[in-house]
Order: sequence, then structure tokens, then C-alpha cells
Amino acid sequence: MTRIFAEPVTTASTFPDGSTVLRSGIPLEPYAGSMAGMFRAAAAAHPDRILVAQRAAAGWRTLSYTEARRQVDGLAQGLLDRCGPAARPVMILSGNSIEHLLLTLACYTIGVPAVPVSTAYALLASDHATLRVMSCLVRPAVVFADDGDAYAQALRAVTGPGDGAGPGYGGGARCTVITMSGRAGDARATAFGELAETPVTSRVDERAAAVGPDTVAKVLFTSGSTGHP
Repeated sequence: MTRIFAEPVTTASTFPDGSTVLRSGIPLEPYAGSMAGMFRAAAAAHPDRILVAQRAAAGWRTLSYTEARRQVDGLAQGLLDRCGPAARPVMILSGNSIEHLLLTLACYTIGVPAVPVSTAYALLASDHATLRVMSCLVRPAVVFADDGDAYAQALRAVTGPGDGAGPGYGGGARCTVITMSGRAGDARATAFGELAETPVTSRVDERAAAVGPDTVAKVLFTSGSTGHP
């Protein structure tokens, strides 16, 4: 039989209360300090390797590490310009996609929490009350949805002024909406491609270097089956 996993090396310590603690006997090797560090190291080591592929109308759409790194740095700079020194989160309403991945990596790069939300809250709900609750909890600086038409009502629910409890972007311009087309229904938004082409400054590398084990990478919500998420 071909061995798939390494030979386990463990030590066991039993304590008077009956508990047993298992520890690995293999010393921890050097590791990257963050997901952004791992991504950047891989991009430097394998620039032409495909990072991600997504089904498209005519086959597959692929993205190399080099192109991904370029777009991620542009997005990171764009987010820095919008999220402010408090590093307010980025809420992602749409599902898995290349853009979802790039935006998440940009958040990791500058230490801004990414907040992915189940598409059901945006597309299936009628009043978007749950979505508003989540928005009020994290108070995002940026909200992304790939399809500005399909997510128009959800974007209005999350970013509209409402009763003053939500983040709001009308009048106060405190929340940036990003879509692929640069439109959110009848309203204007920032186009994803435009954000990805933001000229990169040294602040991106500085923020990436400051990201560490205690930096919040993501905020994940529960299902909310017993109340609010």
C-alpha cells in the first residue's frame, strides 16, 4: 500500500484530572506570517503559474499569479484610500468568483477584514432585514457585488441611509459600492476594473508588512437560524 500521509510523531501527556494532551513531535518549520505573505511569495516564485480558473461562456477564464498580484495590489491601494485608518471592513455580497478571490486577497494584504455574506441574504430575501443587521454590526467601508442589477435592492438596503443605524452612503458618502459594471441599478458605483487599476504606492507594502497573526482576516456570520446572524 502506498503511504499518503507522513508517519505520525506524537507525544502524550496524561494529567491527574484524567485529561490527555497530544503534541506533535515534529518541530514547527518557518512559515509565512500571513495569507498575504504566502500569496506574495508564491507570486514571486511561480509568476506564470495559474492561480485560479473559472468557467466562462467559451471555456475557462484563467489568471496567473503575476496578473493576480498586479490586480490585488491595485485593489489594496484602492481599499486603503476608502477604508481609512480604522480599517473598516469590506462586505462581499456575491458568490465565489475570481473577483471575490482578488478582493479577499487585497483585504488580507492591507489587514482589512473581509466579510463574505451568503448570497441568499441578498438575492432571496424580500426585505433584507437580516442583511441590514449584519451591515450595522460590521459597518463596512466598501460593499462589493459583481452584478449591480441583480444586487441593486440588496445594495440599497446595506448602503442606504435607512434609519441612521446603517453605514449609509447617501449624502455622507461613507460607503463605497463596487460592481463589475460600475452601476448598481440606477445608481452609480465604482467599477471593479477601475479599482484594480489604482496606482500603487508604498503604503501597500507597508501595510502588508504590518499584517500579523493577530490581524483580523475575516468576519464570518452564523446561519442565524435561532435569531440574527
